[in-house]
Amino acid sequence: MKRIRKASERGTSNFGWLQAHHSFSFGRYFNRDWNGFGSLRVLNEDQVEPSNGFGMHPHKNMEILTYVLSGEISHEDNLGHTGVANRGVIQYMAAGSGIQHSEWNKNPTDPVHLYQIWITPDRENINPIYKRESIDFEAAAKDWTLLAGPSRSKGLVSINQDAKMFLRLSTAGENIVYDISEGRKVWLQVVKGEVVVADNLVKTGDSIAVEDETILEISIKSDSEMLLFDLN
Repeated sequence: MKRIRKASERGTSNFGWLQAHHSFSFGRYFNRDWNGFGSLRVLNEDQVEPSNGFGMHPHKNMEILTYVLSGEISHEDNLGHTGVANRGVIQYMAAGSGIQHSEWNKNPTDPVHLYQIWITPDRENINPIYKRESIDFEAAAKDWTLLAGPSRSKGLVSINQDAKMFLRLSTAGENIVYDISEGRKVWLQVVKGEVVVADNLVKTGDSIAVEDETILEISIKSDSEMLLFDLN
């Protein structure tokens, strides 16, 4: 079974300094039909204006990943962690037993465009974690590259859930596949470009949710960047 989540049908928030698109229920936006998918709880596409951001605020028991498309976001938290995530970096924070953090665009002229991803953990109240790792885009142009997954999967960052987040860069004319293990479900997010899945044209910002399937076949119509979540 496949369901298309069109970019134009997502929830939206506009606070002036932040323009956000919500694939799932988030904040004031609620959609009973799109209230998470497996352990994938939040998938927000955000644009943060220059010299603005998310001030210090708390989280608890959530795995939070940040994937930057352009610009850079600066992280600070109450445990003393600091760091900058930009294009080519995957940022990970396990909120665990509780953490307060800020994510701020310190650039005075350029916005930052990113995906904010929340995954529910498989255990609660662990010690909070913060990490950043560099992405190998050359590898992602050749095969599905594992950005995040459980420790046994050896992704760039290890998360506390049986969930995997892959990146794939593809050129027009390619036909690629992803094998789905029994009992698993897949969420494909088209970050950029156009692809065809089961005769459905899936464009920039669109997603496709896949359940009860064994293979995902994707035809690349234009140079594309995709995030794929393999979920329990």
